[in-house]
Amino acid sequence: MAVFRWLVCSLLLLGPAMAHAQYSVAVIETEGGTFIGTPTIGQPFIATQKTTSIQKLADGTSITHISTTKEARDSQGRMMNETKLPPNGAASGNGWSSTFVVDPAERTTTSWFSQQKQATRYHQPDVEQAAARRARAIAAAKAANHASATDSGPHPTTKHEQLGGRNIAGIYAEGTRITTTYPVGSIGNDKPIVVVSENWISPDLKLTVLQTNDDPRSGSRTVETTQLDRSEPDPALFQAPEGYTIKDIRPTSSPE
Repeated sequence: MAVFRWLVCSLLLLGPAMAHAQYSVAVIETEGGTFIGTPTIGQPFIATQKTTSIQKLADGTSITHISTTKEARDSQGRMMNETKLPPNGAASGNGWSSTFVVDPAERTTTSWFSQQKQATRYHQPDVEQAAARRARAIAAAKAANHASATDSGPHPTTKHEQLGGRNIAGIYAEGTRITTTYPVGSIGNDKPIVVVSENWISPDLKLTVLQTNDDPRSGSRTVETTQLDRSEPDPALFQAPEGYTIKDIRPTSSPE
């Protein structure tokens, strides 16, 4: 999935807490904004995911952090992700939570945090405006990639492997492994650096059920689905809690 991909929510306005959220709503992320595409209809579910991050220091010390995520999709294609993070400095446990909801029909994304009583609802631009911004951003990205490719010095190499299928959390998923090798001198390194990522997606639910990343610079990270229920979720999951105020942010027109 090049430009279109399952949404990995990394919006700066939502903060790093949402960086691993996986959504089965087609989304285009560009420098001009994030645009909601075609939702997955008629495939509801409720899932629980566990994220484990392990960082190993030079002296052999390991730092481990564990967070849990509740994820849901209704039959209309709305997606909800609630991530519970441990208290500051703790390896695990529930300190606070952040929630993110995508509503393709209304073309809105809504976020809120448990320690605040306000939700922010972002309205996506209309289709024509989104397409114009998308085209400009893609052209800029291609130009940047071309400029980068002409730089002197060694460049990273990437290898893609199809891993076949397996059952994860009771459903069939197909895996892909991506191995990126940074040769000596590419980023100031005196030895090759090898980064290995795996992504297992259910072709039926169009949902990432297992994701791993092993990077010697930052450590290992695993996002695994531990529970999966394919029944219709409670509609209340897609609404801000009672008593929360909602702040609407609408797109501003920009010159073409």
